[in-house]
Amino acid sequence: MERPEARRLQPFHIQTFFLEAFQHLGGRISRRETRRWEITRVPGPIRERDRLIGVGAPVQSRYERICFEKDKISQPPIAAYVCPGHPLLDATMDLVLERYRELLKCGAVLVDETDDSEPRALFYLEQGGRGLRARLFHLKAVCAA
Repeated sequence: MERPEARRLQPFHIQTFFLEAFQHLGGRISRRETRRWEITRVPGPIRERDRLIGVGAPVQSRYERICFEKDKISQPPIAAYVCPGHPLLDATMDLVLERYRELLKCGAVLVDETDDSEPRALFYLEQGGRGLRARLFHLKAVCAA
């Protein structure tokens, strides 16, 4: 993978998060063409959240087509490109964070059943700064001994 491509958030990860979160929040979405979906119902709480936090175009009550990859936008019918900054994704993320913030703060245990090496703990340390761009993240693996 090229370095610039590795640095940006991959469409697959955005798609995976959005599809699960959107349905969890009561949205109705179904696959149409390859890597394109139709949203027949955007739940009221998502539209209301957009009214509170959104700038620019409002979240619609339905979308004929959405996609998560630029090369899928222009096929007929034209698709809305759901990516960071799109009001539908932003409102969905904001609701998920509000509802599950405390649970997300607890962290996660990741288990790789195919890895028989020594157990490790992975720590995440964040150093200050303003905004995401100025933050410095450190990951440190510590072997059990």
